[in-house]
Amino acid sequence: MHSFVIKMHCESFIGKFTKICEEFKESSSNCIVYGLALAEKEHPHIIRHFGLQLLEHAVKYSWTKLKQEDKDVLKNSSLSLIAKGTNGILEEQPHIKDAISKVVVEIMKHEWPTYWQNLMTELFNLSLLGFSQKELVLKVFLRIVEDIVIFQNLNHPRRKDIANALNRHMSDLFDFFINLLQDNTEAVDTLLSVGTEEETLLAQCKLKVSEMTLMTINGYIDWVSMSHITVKDCILLQMLCLLLSHKYLQFQAAECLFAVVSRRGKIEDRTPLLVLFHEGALATIWEAAITAEKGSTNEHFYKVLQKLCQILVELGRQLCALWGNESCPEVRQPPNFEKYLKALLACTQHPSQMLSSYTLMLWSQFLRHNEVSNDEHFKTILPQVMESLSKAIYKVGYPSQTNSPSCNYARLDFDSDEDFALFFSRFRSECSGVMRQATLMIPVESFELASKRLKLLLSKPVENGEESVNSASPLYLEWEALTVYIECVMSRLNLDNQTEDIMNDGVCLLKNALLYESQDPLILSNLLSCISALFVFLKYTPTSLSDILKKIFSMVVFNFPGQTKSTRCKSVKNLRQHACSVLVKLCILYPDFMFPVFDDLFQHIQQISSDPELLSQMEKHILVEALIIVSNHFNNYEKQSVFLEEVLKPCKEFWSSEEFRIAFSSADKFMSYIGLDQAAVEPSSADTCGIHRSRISLCVNVILGVIKRSKWPDDVETAKAGGFVTGQSPSGDYIMRNPAAVHITSMLENLLAALKSMNMLHCKEYIKLRHPDFSKAYDLPDSDIYMLLGTSATSGDNVNTSSCSQPLKRMKHFLTIHYDVCGHILGNSAQFLGHDFYSIPNLAQTIIQTALSCLDILPDYRLRSVIRIILKAIILHCPTEFYVSVVLPILSHVCPFMLNRLGTKWQIIQSRSAEKRDEDEEETQEVLEEQFTRQLTRDYLELLGVICFSTKGSVIKEEMDEDDDIPQQPQAKELGNLGKLCMKYDNICEALILTVFSGLNWLDTVACLKFSAMAMPLLKQLIMEKQVPENAVCHIYESILIALQTHGHHDASQAALLILGLQTYELLLPRYPGLRSIMLLVPNCSEPALKAFEDKLMNSQPNMKTADKKKKESYKKLVSEIIGKYIGQRFRREIRYKTLPNMFLRQKLSKPLLDDLEKEDIGLCGLFEPDPCIKSEPCIKSEQRMQSV
Repeated sequence: MHSFVIKMHCESFIGKFTKICEEFKESSSNCIVYGLALAEKEHPHIIRHFGLQLLEHAVKYSWTKLKQEDKDVLKNSSLSLIAKGTNGILEEQPHIKDAISKVVVEIMKHEWPTYWQNLMTELFNLSLLGFSQKELVLKVFLRIVEDIVIFQNLNHPRRKDIANALNRHMSDLFDFFINLLQDNTEAVDTLLSVGTEEETLLAQCKLKVSEMTLMTINGYIDWVSMSHITVKDCILLQMLCLLLSHKYLQFQAAECLFAVVSRRGKIEDRTPLLVLFHEGALATIWEAAITAEKGSTNEHFYKVLQKLCQILVELGRQLCALWGNESCPEVRQPPNFEKYLKALLACTQHPSQMLSSYTLMLWSQFLRHNEVSNDEHFKTILPQVMESLSKAIYKVGYPSQTNSPSCNYARLDFDSDEDFALFFSRFRSECSGVMRQATLMIPVESFELASKRLKLLLSKPVENGEESVNSASPLYLEWEALTVYIECVMSRLNLDNQTEDIMNDGVCLLKNALLYESQDPLILSNLLSCISALFVFLKYTPTSLSDILKKIFSMVVFNFPGQTKSTRCKSVKNLRQHACSVLVKLCILYPDFMFPVFDDLFQHIQQISSDPELLSQMEKHILVEALIIVSNHFNNYEKQSVFLEEVLKPCKEFWSSEEFRIAFSSADKFMSYIGLDQAAVEPSSADTCGIHRSRISLCVNVILGVIKRSKWPDDVETAKAGGFVTGQSPSGDYIMRNPAAVHITSMLENLLAALKSMNMLHCKEYIKLRHPDFSKAYDLPDSDIYMLLGTSATSGDNVNTSSCSQPLKRMKHFLTIHYDVCGHILGNSAQFLGHDFYSIPNLAQTIIQTALSCLDILPDYRLRSVIRIILKAIILHCPTEFYVSVVLPILSHVCPFMLNRLGTKWQIIQSRSAEKRDEDEEETQEVLEEQFTRQLTRDYLELLGVICFSTKGSVIKEEMDEDDDIPQQPQAKELGNLGKLCMKYDNICEALILTVFSGLNWLDTVACLKFSAMAMPLLKQLIMEKQVPENAVCHIYESILIALQTHGHHDASQAALLILGLQTYELLLPRYPGLRSIMLLVPNCSEPALKAFEDKLMNSQPNMKTADKKKKESYKKLVSEIIGKYIGQRFRREIRYKTLPNMFLRQKLSKPLLDDLEKEDIGLCGLFEPDPCIKSEPCIKSEQRMQSV
């Protein structure tokens, strides 16, 4: 056996001999004998480990079959292994120690405490034999608590018995832990300083035991009673605080202390934790943090520093829970609270952004806490917190850079710049949240800091030029961080409650910012953001409006000498578009200021738009949006309509031209017009197809901007006076007309033709016409690929490089954006044009023949746009009177198609799951396809929610985020009006029912949960509306059972499907008794059990929670054999633990009789004797009155 086990670990024999060894474990009756023989310490550690595995296997799976003599042998032998079965604590292999503790713990799980009552005494005695025995005993205590509390890998009765037994011995256990910690930490430093070999070995042994003791304590702290942790005047907490300064044990001690301060439970039980605010404890933590900070570039000390910071944070959270709580009226401001806040501030100010991020949630909690936020010490330190956070948001610390001390710590926390970028985005967002909250408390100090920092930057000279500043320049980083800070402060600054000094300072600051000059686009962009944030002071200086507009328009036309529209660098383009967007913001926030200068604004925009080389198409349409926003304040339908006609005139000339009509008439004409069937051409005046694409982009963006920005007045009376109201709907709502409707509806014909042509591009005959240079023009955009794969593109500092991309990328970008914008025009027309849109003759048939044509050849990412952008908006905003004429024809076309499309896709995915793929490229493509199928399914699910459950003006909104483990479900008891109407039409009804019940089996847990929420309302309506054949009902019920097998391993899905299955069986069984035959096909579902279950169903009282729970449990037992399990649990061998008899039986104490307690007459009988002084006549009269009543 010895040589056999040695061979087993040779690489050439491992497969064969592992199988033999496993068979030996299962079949041999001598596992105990061989195990004990092989476990002797004279053997090599490989042999010993296999012997201990044999013992563990015998205890786990054969304990109930063993004779009592063998059980006693194993008990004694397991303790003997602890006593003398190992080498010294420093020499023994860790896996041998773990294996021995496993054997003891497995026996405990079967026998203790009932049949092994002296175990604790024996373990305590064994710990006296030496360091190795101490460590093994501690491992036993740690492993048993892990199994019953953390992993819970045994049945509930045994787990409860062992937990109760541990609780009975908890005082002894903690005394044991504390004594071990005291004995083995004292004089360790002295022994190490002596330097002799003997003393060094002794110190190492003590450290090993101390480390194991701390690990064991950590396993108990989270769930034991607080009285054990605070025993002996909190000696354990004192020791943990002292060990924080111990070089070799500080991290383990910090973990234990962190577990203590992180405890949850009853509020009053946590009061003793405030002892850590006392001078000694807080000083010890602070000194340990200072020591760790000095060596924090070392990973060990950095981890210690992080853990100490987390201790301070958790201590603060405990204070928030206790201070001001009614259960703890005695808790007030803790001692040394000022020192605590300074320590917390030091963590916030640390160069490590990760360390600083630990404190942000606590600062936010303090700001929201009634008692803490009103504390004088907190108010004093809050300005320092604001200043620290304003510096913490500097975008530095990338692991690949060296421009900040933060980079050294980032290399310890992150593997790549991409990981850091994701973290920093969240970190800055949290910092911004705290700064906004703090501004509400200290508005004056917050604004003064912003004013001081901005004035300082405005006074700094700037080197102008194309290459003067980049995104890593210190000046840019300072500007960018200040921009974030000012936006946070100004968004929460209530000027109505501020002094005149603040107003004057703000006005002065705005004017100084307007006077600042620079030729660097990055600096100007941040300056523009600061000016935008300071718009709140505009009402105190209305005369500055002209200066603001001049500044904005100077940036709208900003350009470097020699650059043209086609060669502008990215930073310049960003600045110009930013300036246009700021103008839109100004028009939205201050229309009363902008409306008087509307004519001047309109003329200036027309003037700069007349030069074809000055503004890009994007800039033009953003400026047009600003004009439309201001024009809405005419509050006059005719005036607004005339203005919009003028705005749309240049666009309409192009859009309605014969040139565009021919280009959109067919796919091949469209390809020729945009250059898809021609060789790629670089941007130049010779690129006529590029000019065509530019014109199309301008037109669709202007049309979309007009639709979204043009609106009728919010006030009904104003709308009536302005001529916007045309009547009332059957439901009594006023019918409004959009001033853009008459102009936009006439342009929809070409738009729908363009959508049809783009759909037809995917036909085989037109794909052949595509030029080889654009063979990948229809592929998925890279940004979407990165999003689906959960990765990010590596992006460098390219702000000043030319943005002129390759012709293929430009074409792909145009096709993607143009399709989405056309879809948005159609969807927003439904939302903003209202009745004018839905009243278009033959609207449904036109949309089906154009925008919804060729759906079967569209790729998934295009189909997603159709569902999310077009269909959802048209259905959601459709007035009730147009359901029959518009929505139902569209659904008759879409729903059967989507059933077929999704069903085919998921069938392919399910067939792939059983196959192996070796090629990485093929696997990546399959992952993309599967992810897009999931996204398409969820988008269609959201559309189904709109169809089935939404009503006009309200809709069930759900997050379809893949990261949500258990998304919220719509709890609709019945369908909406549109849903009920759809169930009356056979083709729509059939498609909806089959989609929902087939979707239960698709390999998407999120989709399964949402389908299960929709299923019952649809099924009830189906039964109510139609006479459903029995085979269809059986198919529906089979789908639910199959879904249980597919998704049963997911707890949320299992619960939802069990409820659905039970409700479906209960609803349909009286009308369709054939369902019984399906239930009887379930393994181990017998006729008597099913009959008993059905009797419970029929006899149960409705609307009883207890009855529903029992029905669900009974139903789960019937179908338990088909409920799916994780693959790791399907063939898992069950470990059987017998329930042991209770050691302590509770006896009910019988209360003594009153006759036994009172021997003398206490007058009870006298209470019932008649009183001779009272006549009986009134009693008779009262009896007569009662009888008459």
